[in-house]
Amino acid sequence: VVARAWERVFGGTVTVSDRARGRKISLNFSAPKEERRKMFAAALRENGIYVIERSDGVLFDTEPEAKQAK
Repeated sequence: VVARAWERVFGGTVTVSDRARGRKISLNFSAPKEERRKMFAAALRENGIYVIERSDGVLFDTEPEAKQAK
């Protein structure tokens, strides 16, 4: 439901990891249009879900992927 709301409000594709899929989330916020995406992502983060930007959309996951050491 949260992923569909993100897609409806901001467009694009949302993928939800298996780890994040099992989380129950309740969101309630009000913000001007230009601040909604940032506030939506912050509200998800407060519930333990990271919004990870990818070339094919966003990924909702419980933790960001570890960066490869070079």
